[in-house]
Amino acid sequence: MTVRAVTGSGIRCAYHHSQCIEPWLMNVPGLVIVAPATPYEAKGLLTASIRNNNPVVFLEHKLLYNMKGDVPEEHYEIELFKSHIEKEGTDITIVATMAMVALAKKAVKKLESLGISAEIINPRTLFPLDKETIKVSVAKTGRLVILQEGPKVMGAGAEMGAMIAEELFEYLKAPVKRVTSLDVPVAFAPVLEDYINPSEEHLIKACQSAMNF
Repeated sequence: MTVRAVTGSGIRCAYHHSQCIEPWLMNVPGLVIVAPATPYEAKGLLTASIRNNNPVVFLEHKLLYNMKGDVPEEHYEIELFKSHIEKEGTDITIVATMAMVALAKKAVKKLESLGISAEIINPRTLFPLDKETIKVSVAKTGRLVILQEGPKVMGAGAEMGAMIAEELFEYLKAPVKRVTSLDVPVAFAPVLEDYINPSEEHLIKACQSAMNF
């Protein structure tokens, strides 16, 4: 069974329609949590989810519905439980989920102008997480910044950061950084919603902090 569910903010719908529900679901053993970041991924991952024999919750970020991108008409699947390296880099690893992938790609251009080469990893499946791709990247760069929409406390980024601290501590050149929403309800006012959520500026500052540690 595959259940499609919406998540995330950014469309000015106040708290009751703006929550990031993935941490709730990740705490239920046995559920597969899929989280596409583009229209192309949405079709390919949904097809793979339906064909999978596990119960799957397919999370669709609200901003994804207004995103445009190339989607082949023919049938295709994208492998579950496998992260995608959106961009290769050497200085720092950025793990970004769903709508945050696009934000990370924008920030990387500015980071390059600052002399920082960032690698972007899109997990695609939040649980079970493809740990190996993240670990290989962090072993190469020695630095990890996790970009996640939603509160910092008990978020998906907390699990990723803990995993690296437990299994790859000796490779870290700086503490793991998390760039997240504030631990408050999402406001209805656009200026407050933007203030609460992670931004390109927040990500750039976190990367600079990790590089200068």
